[in-house]
Amino acid sequence: MNDFSSELHSFLEEKNYVSPWIVSHQEHNTLLAGIGSIATVKKKNYLFLQGESNKNVYIVRTGRLRIFYSDRSGAEKSIYILERGGMIGENSAFDSTPAHISAYAITDTTLFRINIRDFLRIISLHPMVSLEVIHSLNYKVRLLCSQMEYSTKSSVVRVTAALLALCARYGEVQPDGSIRISIRFTHEELSNLINLNRVTVSKIYHDLLQKKIISNPKGYITVHDMESLKGWMDQT
Repeated sequence: MNDFSSELHSFLEEKNYVSPWIVSHQEHNTLLAGIGSIATVKKKNYLFLQGESNKNVYIVRTGRLRIFYSDRSGAEKSIYILERGGMIGENSAFDSTPAHISAYAITDTTLFRINIRDFLRIISLHPMVSLEVIHSLNYKVRLLCSQMEYSTKSSVVRVTAALLALCARYGEVQPDGSIRISIRFTHEELSNLINLNRVTVSKIYHDLLQKKIISNPKGYITVHDMESLKGWMDQT
């Protein structure tokens, strides 16, 4: 993580905002890769669906998954985006219950697939792997608590926090000092992630564009005034 990303993460931590983009750089992958097989999920397909039986733990090797929950009406609520090193399936595999969430491939994705019996054997032999599992679960609990807190905040604050988290994860410093987010992330995707309607998100984007705090060349968001954007976190 570079200095720019570290500074933004620290800023968001001060605001008690937990980034919904989960990535891990831990070395446990080497151990787990040795006992798992490779699973591949093509873009716009599902790794598993809510309610399905699951006996595996998965760790993302390449690509990105959107993790979401569906209510009884079928409406989807995105919870987080899982990337390289991120773990999924551990909850349902541990207690042998149907999956309580769905995992959808945003891009072509490959994963290490580990049967729960082999996974439990490895974590019993290697305490550092056990600690990483605890860390993963703890992060998700913190994320859910943060989402509950931010669901009561204004739409401006929620959009701003998500944009700053995008910058921290995907931001690239440009020669003129601006920050370009290196992936396309649509209004609809953002609205689903922070539980706002798309019209509201689009209006806030428009205000940011009008004030020249951001621009959106070729669908890639560029932040030109980071301090002003951070200031929007203080709006009520």
